[in-house]
Amino acid sequence: MSVSVKSRVPEVKGAIAERKPHALSTVGETVSGTAKELSPVDKGRLRSSITYAFDGKPPVFVNNVEVAPGIQRNGRAPKNTVLIGTNVVYARYQHEGLSPKGKQLEYQMPKAESKFLKKAVQRNRDKIKRDIQRALEGKLELQP
Repeated sequence: MSVSVKSRVPEVKGAIAERKPHALSTVGETVSGTAKELSPVDKGRLRSSITYAFDGKPPVFVNNVEVAPGIQRNGRAPKNTVLIGTNVVYARYQHEGLSPKGKQLEYQMPKAESKFLKKAVQRNRDKIKRDIQRALEGKLELQP
């Protein structure tokens, strides 16, 4: 009786490397989309500036148009990472629900919440896990 062993490690590594960008991009789309829904809006600058970058790539812009001046197109996310955020100066205050003087903000919009970035991750935790798994298995459809 003979036994032969063939390593599939290179194939698996190749498949993961090929599918990883799609998995990370899907996380960025999901979380940034929810963060936009939860962010407060006056004129829309904060909401439209929320974007993401992933895996050594520059930020993703809606329709490839820079919506907030100063977001660095040449900025990059670290490898194997998704960064979601904004370059709007007052975003930190809006996120924390505080004015620059430390006074509690009261949002007038029904969906607006403080900690909108953090809550976007928390509310999508299961979807993120499921989408990453499906993307790495090659079962998540690519978005155009």
